[in-house]
Amino acid sequence: MTTLSPAPDVTARRRGSRRPFDPAEGYSIKQAARLAGTTTRTLRYYVGRGLIEEPERTAAGNVYSEAHLVRLLRLRQLTAMGLSLDDAAEALGPPGGAPSADLLRELDQRLADRVTEIEEQRRLIAELLGG
Repeated sequence: MTTLSPAPDVTARRRGSRRPFDPAEGYSIKQAARLAGTTTRTLRYYVGRGLIEEPERTAAGNVYSEAHLVRLLRLRQLTAMGLSLDDAAEALGPPGGAPSADLLRELDQRLADRVTEIEEQRRLIAELLGG
């Protein structure tokens, strides 16, 4: 199973800024991607596909919010669990919208089925080991 790596330190100053980083101001694409453990290319791809809302555009560049990061992390978690990107996006619902309860229940059932299957495989291995 894929594990999500811990978030790197993104508290460095913004390029060209003398002020320290302030999360309330949002995140640059580079900071957002690093926090989510992905690449700027992937983040742009997700925005282009409509999986993540467009960032706020400012004179300093695009600014990603906490909501962007939460959605990005949830997409990564669901795909790490084996969902396709399209299924993960469907489970979360549209950006800014509500998640799909039906799809999440289906995912929960699939996981329960996998647990049952793994438990059965472990019982067979125990039998083969003589236990």
